[in-house]
Amino acid sequence: MTTGRSRRYVAVSALVAFAAVLTACSAAGVADSRTSGVPSGIPVDGLDLKPAVHL
Repeated sequence: MTTGRSRRYVAVSALVAFAAVLTACSAAGVADSRTSGVPSGIPVDGLDLKPAVHL
């Protein structure tokens, strides 16, 4: 039984390490600027533009 647990622990640890390496290599912050609102040219007639969260 400990063999299955240790394999699972090693697999999860390797996955976490791989995710950490991918995150460290990402190019976060590549946007030049941020502007709130709807981009120009998008029709917004009849849209509810209140912030919403969907799970």
